[in-house]
Amino acid sequence: MSLHRSRRTLFSLIIAAIVGESSATASEVRGMVRTQDGRPVSQAVVRLSGPSASQEAVTGARGEFRLDLPEGTYTAAVRGFEVDASPVVVADRDVAIDISLRPARIREEVVVAATRSRTAISSVGVSASVLDATDLRERQTLRLTDALSEVPGLNTATTGGIGAQSSVFVRGGESRFARVLIDGVPVNEPGGFFNFGTLLTPDVERVEVVRGSFGTLYGSDALAGVIALQSTPLDGLRRLRASASGGDLGSSSFSATGSGKVGSLSAALSVGRSKTDNEGANADFASTLVAASFERRFNPDAAILGSFRFNGSEGGTPGPSVFGRPDLDARYERDLMIASLASRFRSGALSHSIRMGLKRDNQLSTNPLDSGSYRPAYRGQAAAFDSFDFPNPSGYANNTDRLFGTYELRGQAGPHSLTAGGDIEREAGRLGTVGETPLRPTRVSYGVFLQDQIALSSRAFGTLSLRAEHNGSTGTTLVPHASAAWVAARATSFELILRAGGGAGIKAPSFFESYGTSSYALGNPDLEPERARTYDGGLDLHVGDRLKLQATYFRHRYLDQIAYKVVSYAPFVGTYENLGETRAQGVEVSGEWRPSSHLRLLSNYTFQKSEVVTSASTDPQLAAGEELRRRPGHQGSLTAEATFARGSLGATVVRMSDRVDSDFLGIGLTRNPGHTRLDLRATFRVHSHARLLATLENATDAGYQEVLGYAALPRRFRVSLSLDSAR
Repeated sequence: MSLHRSRRTLFSLIIAAIVGESSATASEVRGMVRTQDGRPVSQAVVRLSGPSASQEAVTGARGEFRLDLPEGTYTAAVRGFEVDASPVVVADRDVAIDISLRPARIREEVVVAATRSRTAISSVGVSASVLDATDLRERQTLRLTDALSEVPGLNTATTGGIGAQSSVFVRGGESRFARVLIDGVPVNEPGGFFNFGTLLTPDVERVEVVRGSFGTLYGSDALAGVIALQSTPLDGLRRLRASASGGDLGSSSFSATGSGKVGSLSAALSVGRSKTDNEGANADFASTLVAASFERRFNPDAAILGSFRFNGSEGGTPGPSVFGRPDLDARYERDLMIASLASRFRSGALSHSIRMGLKRDNQLSTNPLDSGSYRPAYRGQAAAFDSFDFPNPSGYANNTDRLFGTYELRGQAGPHSLTAGGDIEREAGRLGTVGETPLRPTRVSYGVFLQDQIALSSRAFGTLSLRAEHNGSTGTTLVPHASAAWVAARATSFELILRAGGGAGIKAPSFFESYGTSSYALGNPDLEPERARTYDGGLDLHVGDRLKLQATYFRHRYLDQIAYKVVSYAPFVGTYENLGETRAQGVEVSGEWRPSSHLRLLSNYTFQKSEVVTSASTDPQLAAGEELRRRPGHQGSLTAEATFARGSLGATVVRMSDRVDSDFLGIGLTRNPGHTRLDLRATFRVHSHARLLATLENATDAGYQEVLGYAALPRRFRVSLSLDSAR
């Protein structure tokens, strides 16, 4: 019991004695708010309601809250979530309660990527989307990029079928402008790029997408946003899940995940194998996955965690075969290995978190034979010159390592949830033709940051953060960020939240841009980091437990972009300089409507206007005033899901408008037409632990190219059997 409350209670008793009335004393209610797997949630709004009083509190850094309430029986609620409806009885003694969150029909979300801790998203003021395990399983797509293309503000570009190189663009930024995390481990290549093509969905349980610059929390790469993937959670359940599927284009897939708990030790193991022929010659793809994780809890506030993931993949690279003959022998191999070890513990009022990890990404491209020259052509339009193979029998290796460590300290000071921390990363590479002396660059970067999450009241929140980042290539940079959220209106079945945010981001150059030794691509050690200045504002509208609407306006500027520049022609010397500036602005709208307990409608739409502001490039598509390549002005999706006693039906329509692109082969194509894709799916429960799933992707057999020259897959059917011991 606090001294302040004790004085207040004593004062009340004196007044009651003077006027001859009895007085009910207040008791202290202390509690914790946690996710279903026991993780604390900060900035959640807790309300205890009873016949004689009703009060609210906001959880602190460790998910804790405190209220003073008179005697009585109360019902607990957490804004945006469902919780246990058991009554809370307050008598003449202090009360301790634990609240476990469950998603509501129209869900509030708990996100990690926005603050590096579990926080109720409506209290942060940022633009974020979450795809959870239910979303991913009901969507039934094998490619992760298909699910990401339905997130507001994101568009994807894939050079062909499953396993082909895939890029993700966030709010008009380059494909290297988003920080990508897998189980908390940063996996971008040096310079920011990440190939999503070899990432499949079987063991992905959750995807968080936070839009806007978040360089304060993540240092390099987070210019346009953060994409965080989580594999099998360690929730302590003894569970076995397995899935086997087969379908058109020689596709088959198998995956299995087992998890369990012995005493205070939880562990999970996942294995998977997928393969497909895709469409056309030399377009096959195969992937193998092995992943494991564990958590040893000593008490609710102390644990050691570890994870390991290996994803090996290989496939053919036939090239832009829409314009001519495929390359029949070009291949690639990729081995992506991720490992991490973490510890979290509490000392007094402070919580500590330490994590270290390794990402190793080994990629090998081979092209043993010369397939001969050809003249690219498309629909009667031919290039002015022939194209050739570039044989490389020994192969080209792009091997990169990232070793990192991070420390965070969290505590509560009144309404302030404070986080201070630091990161260190060591990037290394072995790049070049196999058998020749490789380029072996290494750089070390480190940063420190401070974040303050402020609960001004149960309806007003702010977040301020600042980072000092020292990169081994570009020196020291200060990076700020701020956001705010305000519950502008609230009633029994209506809530309106206004939010706004702004921040900065930085991205270090690639290894070749900083350290390249070829006279054709000479590295520039004096490059500045590429930068971003981003702003957005929007609203979230909740109407009862059936309707949620979100709308956001954004404006992003990308500065000091690195471009290739010819220094001289005799002898020929080319290098890299900070020459470019681009910008993007637009509106993102999303909605979720549940007209009944058996029907759900989801919609997303993004309008985006992007343009080159300044550029020294000789490419006319990169001249000032031009639209940016592969960023559609309009993109949207509509999903309908219906459930019944033993199954479900679903349909998703994705529409992308035309956009600037290039064939890069001299044909002269400069725009990629828009396209519409329809995917259908159904499930049927054949047993309490087994379901049959059927998917018809590209049901209308639409012919289109996400990237000019690379045909998208035709209509294809897949059927799966899914087993889950927990159902």
